[in-house]
Amino acid sequence: MAGMGRENMKDNDFRSGSVILGIVCILGCLFAVLSALVVTKPFPKDIKLADFTNDTASARLIWPKADPWCSNLILAIPLASPTNCPPKRDCPPFSGTVIVRDRLGQETGRYDISPSTSQQCNWLTPQFDAFIVGWQQTNCLKTALIAGKEYEITVNIPSRPKEFKSLWLGFMQ
Repeated sequence: MAGMGRENMKDNDFRSGSVILGIVCILGCLFAVLSALVVTKPFPKDIKLADFTNDTASARLIWPKADPWCSNLILAIPLASPTNCPPKRDCPPFSGTVIVRDRLGQETGRYDISPSTSQQCNWLTPQFDAFIVGWQQTNCLKTALIAGKEYEITVNIPSRPKEFKSLWLGFMQ
């Protein structure tokens, strides 16, 4: 009988060891999956391209490796006091043009912008209220730009509202 008690102890030790090993394996697999998701998930990034001088903002840049359908030009309006939730407001009235040229000066894209093609966003909070230009139209940013190539982007807004101070690029990388 004494021998049977030792057999049961060995079985219990084996079972508890197996349970611990199983838990460790499951946690290891879970960690590996979560790590892969974190590494491959795109994250938002923004780059200030230029300040407006008169009615124009222009910048040269190497187009980033980013999802072209998540790359947008943004007009920024400084907030009087930083906030994480800018007030919902209408875009100031304006009419303008975005022109994209390649490194050699050849025009690769052009599109008109206005409040009707713009969308307020919170991408530049807490310092700025921001409007994505060309939000409601297919534009050359999504169809004509190639990652790693150099471009000049010019935004011209005749009679620019004084609120618009700078031009930014927002994208997912």
